[in-house]
Amino acid sequence: LPKPFGVAGHACDAGSGDVNLTYAVLNSHTFGNLAAPTQGTVTYTLEDEPDAANPGNEWHRGIYGSLFGLGGCRCVSVGSYQLVRVIDGEGRPVEPYYSDFLRYVGDVPLTFWSNYTDPDIPKFLKEERFEEAWDLMHCSDQPESPECVA
Repeated sequence: LPKPFGVAGHACDAGSGDVNLTYAVLNSHTFGNLAAPTQGTVTYTLEDEPDAANPGNEWHRGIYGSLFGLGGCRCVSVGSYQLVRVIDGEGRPVEPYYSDFLRYVGDVPLTFWSNYTDPDIPKFLKEERFEEAWDLMHCSDQPESPECVA
């Protein structure tokens, strides 16, 4: 379908992410409560771009809604965009995206958080022990906070 129309899975097959991590439906969560997704009237996806010039480094970030309240049909792109990998898992630049990113941000100072300071954090997240994970993340950044002092 021509833009703005489209459906989740137009860039790659919906459900293909189970094995090769090429497709995902993303959820939003009210007030950070990860146990209660609140999608509302929009579907969010992350889809690998299999025909991309740089495979594995380009994704379609789908945002689909309905047109004039057509029930549950979320078939209109309402802000979808493309994502690219700037730095790989080893911390190496991925070109040409890294250089494009540096030109774009110019002299703006940036901070990246890309690692957990406590090895229990990812374990707790995988076990859906979100409050414990949050406490560890929060207290590693602000150990003097009243809720972090034992």
